[in-house]
Amino acid sequence: MKQRLVYVDMMRGIAIMLVVAAHLIQANVVDGINSRAFMFINSFHMPLFFAISGFIAQRVYKPLMDVKSVLLFIKRKAVALLVPLFVWDLVIFKLFLSNEWNLPSIEDLINEITHPRLWFLQILFLIFFFYSFYLYICERWNKNQNIVKDLAMITLVFMLYGVYYLLNFKYGSVILYSIYFYMGVMISKHQSLEKMALNPIMLAISFFVFCMLVGHWNIHSDSYVTDLIKNLIDPCAFIIVLNVCKKYEKIKASEIISQWGRYSLEIYVAHWCLISIGSKWSLNLPYVNEFWLFMLAIFFSIPIVYSCIGLAKIIEVSPITRLILYGRTVVSTKKWTSLKIK
Repeated sequence: MKQRLVYVDMMRGIAIMLVVAAHLIQANVVDGINSRAFMFINSFHMPLFFAISGFIAQRVYKPLMDVKSVLLFIKRKAVALLVPLFVWDLVIFKLFLSNEWNLPSIEDLINEITHPRLWFLQILFLIFFFYSFYLYICERWNKNQNIVKDLAMITLVFMLYGVYYLLNFKYGSVILYSIYFYMGVMISKHQSLEKMALNPIMLAISFFVFCMLVGHWNIHSDSYVTDLIKNLIDPCAFIIVLNVCKKYEKIKASEIISQWGRYSLEIYVAHWCLISIGSKWSLNLPYVNEFWLFMLAIFFSIPIVYSCIGLAKIIEVSPITRLILYGRTVVSTKKWTSLKIK
């Protein structure tokens, strides 16, 4: 019986810490979104999350045999991702963190669908929605896991995004983050690609490219050069984090970081509450040296992360509150009984 993969939880732990740190800078620093520390984190932290999600998905979810299993998969993902999305955005933030007590309106619901605060959950659900078709067609036409056929199946899935595009939603975001999601899937699924990603030469190249380009990315620029820089930075960041976590998964700090990863969803949905409350008494820091700003953001992220974990442990006592607030039917720290859920 195999336990959770510590290095994968470590990857998620690092990613969620960066999310909290970026939002701390955004909320507590004068013109924080223009700081280089914020841009550094923002250049790769969310693509890293989606790549990790794809990496985990390949290890956890079995192929879908029929239409019924596809619908069941979508239903489970809707509960796991959309329930906390709507509950936190329309109830928690609206009723408990707003200046006025107003019941959610139809307009709020429409805004939630089009511009959700917790947008990561919405995009991830859409990616999993289409990923269910990938699992289905792979089971029918690519049981031998041929890499060329896999790429063809992924291309077919991306063609299905055209239907989503016709609905005039955030097509670009879904496409962009799907690229990183399926990158994680492919590296996790094919040993040759995983071996390549873990090759020391590939790590050295990725580290060099990341260091050379990350300082030239600007969140406010919409040029093709900026897009190219980001699309080079993001896979390099994933390869770096994968290698580091894989190599150091047995150190003492690994259990601490992996716990952050096990509670990454709980931290993601709740950390805005603490940042919103804290920012009311914020010092509203003026310009700070970018390196120390980054280190301060990481330092102050730690109590927020553990506050979110503590809240989650209280909520997990009740299956009902666990389901409503986190979309979970099992406790976050439950071990994987296998690398494939049967």
